[in-house]
Amino acid sequence: MSIGLTIYSSDGRLLGASAKPVALPQAPSTPGQWEELTDGSHWIARLPDGRIVIANLTHLGLGSDGSAVRVIFALLVISISALMYPAIRRITRRLERLQSEVEIIGEGELSRRVTVDGKDEIARLAASFNRSTATIQDLLNRQRMLLANASHELRTPLARIRMGIELLETNDTAKRRADLRKDIGELNALIDDLIIMTRFDIGATESCREPVDLRTIATEEAGRIKGCSVAGDSAVILGDMRMLRHMVRNLLDNAQKYGQPPIEIHIQDQGDRVDLTVSDRGSGIPAAEHEKVFEPFFRGAGRQNVAGSGLGLPLVARISKAHDATVRIENMPNSAISIRFPAKPSGLRSSRHRN
Repeated sequence: MSIGLTIYSSDGRLLGASAKPVALPQAPSTPGQWEELTDGSHWIARLPDGRIVIANLTHLGLGSDGSAVRVIFALLVISISALMYPAIRRITRRLERLQSEVEIIGEGELSRRVTVDGKDEIARLAASFNRSTATIQDLLNRQRMLLANASHELRTPLARIRMGIELLETNDTAKRRADLRKDIGELNALIDDLIIMTRFDIGATESCREPVDLRTIATEEAGRIKGCSVAGDSAVILGDMRMLRHMVRNLLDNAQKYGQPPIEIHIQDQGDRVDLTVSDRGSGIPAAEHEKVFEPFFRGAGRQNVAGSGLGLPLVARISKAHDATVRIENMPNSAISIRFPAKPSGLRSSRHRN
């Protein structure tokens, strides 16, 4: 005497059989509950993992003896549970280990990583947690570095302001007042840049996308700098006007501090893209520094004593990325930084006004 078992996958595929396979009728809906088929000698159940088991009791000669059938199935359930226990225990041990490792990381050891064992769902969960931990660790490291560098940068304008106030008490002149206002403005700009940079780093920037004419922004910002000119197209893109204005201002400030006049802004509508270029007659950024200049507080050789926050170009890169634009540094024929914006959304048109 024997029991014939047929096992199907959760989607109805035959996985195996100990005797002649029994055709799969409509699958049971309640996991773990045995249901009698037509003749009383075939029973069906859905296992907790979704697989379907059909038991063929024909060779036991039990007929429709319900009590005997129930005893047989009770033994069958005990047998299946005993077979499944090692696999279940293996899974629970891995989950317990994952929990203990996560608790260690939660106590502040962000350099730790949880164990990734196997290729199943638990392994994918562990790998995903490791990626999240690495992201958090990188964010905290950047915040610490930003805070340390900001503390250093804030000392210079604060020291000048303190000295200026002391000098005003003994020798009040228009120049000293102007210098004091300039130092306060520099400090204010540094704090603004720090706030924006921090928001970018933690992903807390809020932008309002609307049609923006780049030429209008460029013309208004160029008016702050003597001899700065604007040429090219009146190109409309979809973006945040406040952030784009900050980007153009940082580009112009960078050209004014490190380049040579005249400073020129050129806007070109290429149809599938819009290019905004700020150029000057300076020597440009050395090729070895093209990547580093977009790191916060980086200062190239010979530029350590130039006034500024050290966040100008890094913010240009962050704002460009937020608008799906790319930044290019060009040194031929003039020193230039170009921002390439993607194609304009449908419905936005650009009018061409060449100078």
